Amino acid sequence: MQTGNKHWNYKGGITTLYHQIRISDNNKQWRKHVFTRDSPTCQVCNDDKGGNLVAHHKVPFSYILGFYKIDTFEKAMGCRELWNINNGIVLCIKCHKQLHFENGYKLPKKELVNNTRGDCNGE
Repeated sequence: MQTGNKHWNYKGGITTLYHQIRISDNNKQWRKHVFTRDSPTCQVCNDDKGGNLVAHHKVPFSYILGFYKIDTFEKAMGCRELWNINNGIVLCIKCHKQLHFENGYKLPKKELVNNTRGDCNGE
């Protein structure tokens, strides 16, 4: 099996910003804190089966990146909005899918936790 720069789909070692953020220590800590706070139990249906639960951003991760024009890993790491556990909730896979797909999830912009504090300007 060919890997690295010999793999047919190699693109010069580029890892997308989205992926870099998702695998970051900040994201792992955020997820851990959300799970600790929520016991870990789905906050909709009370499912508590391990391996069936996810930490979900109430205000979507991608929306926060766009709203604050986050275009570097450093800006993302300094963005308190991304790492605020009050913007997280534990859901089971079924409830998570229902939220996103069956309900046509729409973002209520007023839910931005810190939107007036400028917590994502990369400073």
